[in-house]
Amino acid sequence: MAPEETPVVTAEATTEPKAEVVAAPKPEPAQAPAVIVTSNEGARVVQAGGDQSEEVRKVISVDAITYSDEGAVQVAGRATGGGFVRIYLNNSLRGETDVAADSNWSTELAPIPSGVYTLRADQVDAEGKVLSRVETPFKREAPVELAAAAAEVETRKVVQVTVQPGNTLWAIAKESYGDGVQYVKVFEANKDRIRNPDLIYPGQVFTVPE
Repeated sequence: MAPEETPVVTAEATTEPKAEVVAAPKPEPAQAPAVIVTSNEGARVVQAGGDQSEEVRKVISVDAITYSDEGAVQVAGRATGGGFVRIYLNNSLRGETDVAADSNWSTELAPIPSGVYTLRADQVDAEGKVLSRVETPFKREAPVELAAAAAEVETRKVVQVTVQPGNTLWAIAKESYGDGVQYVKVFEANKDRIRNPDLIYPGQVFTVPE
């Protein structure tokens, strides 16, 4: 009599399928806001916005372009490694300053006619060798435009905003209203100064209605 065959049960048939474990995506680090302090001595960046990675901190940055009470252009930023900073507009030297011990630098530029420029900042060592360099478009507002914007702040419920490197109308609206879609309000209030909503320049002064 032939022995009974014992049925073979495979592990595949008896083992419940394992749940796939998917690692949760790492949240993107929040970008630090730019904190800019202005005084009679000029503009100073206490905390720079944007990417604060080690690679970014190795090179010079332009973090703020502002205007003094007299309408002079003030430029500020950071540069590690010491040395000093030279500021050029369309390759013409317009300012020079030392890098402070805390890696911040700021300077007030020589008088500049209104217009659109390429602003370049070079970090230079004691021998004059360029250590790092950054460029940004820059629009020098006419003094009459600055006066008109200041008067509008006095007479209407508006806030005056100087465009900083990396700013967009969306970012300005999000900061002012909590919603980037409201950029249309900023555009409408400043359409005499904005030809293209996607093209604004550091140094431009906009009024932002409350």
